[in-house]
Amino acid sequence: MKQEFILRTFFGLLLLLPGAYLCWTTLAAPALDTLDKSRTNYDPVREDVDDVGSKNFDFLLEDNEIFENTVSYTARLVQTRLVIVAVVPLLVGVVIGLQGRLLRNINRVLLTFIGVFLSPVVFAILAMMFLGRTWDFKTFDPSPLGEIPDSLFLGSVDGAKNVVALTDAILTLGIAVVVGGIAYAAVMRGWQAGYKPGLAFVGVWLLGCLLALASVSHTLILPYLMTNGGPGRATMTLPFMIYSDAFLRFRFGLASAEAAFLIVPTIIIGFLIWVVVTFFRLRLVFVRPATAIKNYDLLSLVSLPMIAALAVPTLGLIVWGFWLVNKNGSMSDGAELLDLDNTFGNTIAAPWTSIWLVQLPVTYLVGFALGYLRPFGRWGGNVLFLPFLLFALMPTEALMMQWFDTAREKGILNSDGALVYPWIIGLFSLLVFKMFFDGAYEKYEAARQEGQPVSQAFIFQVLVPSVGVSLVVGAVLSFLAVQSLLWPLITLNDPDQLTMTVQLVRLRGAFATEWAQIAGATMRFSQFVAVIFLPVFLLLHLGVVDRLAILGGAPEQPAPKEDEVTPDSLGLIVEA
Repeated sequence: MKQEFILRTFFGLLLLLPGAYLCWTTLAAPALDTLDKSRTNYDPVREDVDDVGSKNFDFLLEDNEIFENTVSYTARLVQTRLVIVAVVPLLVGVVIGLQGRLLRNINRVLLTFIGVFLSPVVFAILAMMFLGRTWDFKTFDPSPLGEIPDSLFLGSVDGAKNVVALTDAILTLGIAVVVGGIAYAAVMRGWQAGYKPGLAFVGVWLLGCLLALASVSHTLILPYLMTNGGPGRATMTLPFMIYSDAFLRFRFGLASAEAAFLIVPTIIIGFLIWVVVTFFRLRLVFVRPATAIKNYDLLSLVSLPMIAALAVPTLGLIVWGFWLVNKNGSMSDGAELLDLDNTFGNTIAAPWTSIWLVQLPVTYLVGFALGYLRPFGRWGGNVLFLPFLLFALMPTEALMMQWFDTAREKGILNSDGALVYPWIIGLFSLLVFKMFFDGAYEKYEAARQEGQPVSQAFIFQVLVPSVGVSLVVGAVLSFLAVQSLLWPLITLNDPDQLTMTVQLVRLRGAFATEWAQIAGATMRFSQFVAVIFLPVFLLLHLGVVDRLAILGGAPEQPAPKEDEVTPDSLGLIVEA
């Protein structure tokens, strides 16, 4: 046993080296450099780096009404997100998890449709068109909505705040329904397979709330596209302020001080996420397909209308967008403006290469080392996981000034090489692989206790299931990369190098009154993304995700065998 412990520790630490190196060079060091630059007046144009002490922080905190309003409005958006995430996913996940396979798959198809159209750029543009005074770009007849009420008028302070907040809430609702619904359905699946769900429920709920708080960094795109932070900076958010001061005013020192207000809370939230994952012992395992509770037909009368109603704000806006461009015959105009082949190639080439060839292998090894090999034992692996988690949570907005300087020094700005930075290593893949290999270790040990050979137990309980999890992680990251806007917006200027989201932003600026072209290009983007990801997500939903369960608490001794879990033995379920 001592020899096995030494070997596990040695190989575990060895496999951590690539991840530790990338985590330090691309996340930890830039975050520390940002904090260091926050005490300077660094200007990348003049390359001045004078130490000014706490002047940047004094400027922000001493009677700075703009900064106070920015923080206040950012908090308003995050507070709404927190309320949605705390309530909606739980309802969706429970009702889906309690259904039989047929109804569960119908709802999964609906969730997939919602998920593939979740794009902040698309939602921002569609919301602006929906609230416009005309839905006919040829005749400019008034829309059926009539006059825009003052409370939703983008030209007024209160109206702009309300519109951005409402659009953000609709987008958050869609994400909460899809991601949260899948997570809680996985908890229910674990319960139906014979595991106790209490700690898993509480752990997933806390994890969702903490991630909602950490989403403060993702509050830039909607106000940037819909109001440009106005009127009078009324809809300015903290990430937007960092971007504006850094890349529009070239005040990197001040922007770094503003970024410190993202970095410090992120570290605290990251530590709390680690506490939840570690002390609740959250893990992922594969189980047999779940069965339904008794009288689940009655449940479907509630679940289908509820999920359909929750889907209306998200899918409704997308359906209206397709109707609008077809009514005006502007889909072809959008295709010509976007140059789809070249633009989509720019969008996926560098990020997807980084995701599939760097992030997935590296985070897989980190998860395998910490969750399965467990250097210094289970608690040793958990302690080593903490720094990876803290820095992987660092948002792009807090690191982009240092990334920009590094890319400029390497001469790779305005090229594919610069686009890889946000996709070298990330929170989602680290978290999923760590939780999966924690569960795989449990499955492996149970198989060994049953007398299976080492090689057989490893292949069928660890290696083969990890392939499916890797495909899910890679597909999700690839989808997120297509939606990315901020970093490509900063690093790309050559028209032949622009990604799809940056192209839409450029069109929004160039054709401010040509809504037919903007609408056509926007919906062409949505159509193109859906054609690629809809079949992929459907296959992964039905083939992989529907077998994954989230467990919490200490492993049961012995862990329940799949062939021993029957409807009669559970007493609560019957065959679907």
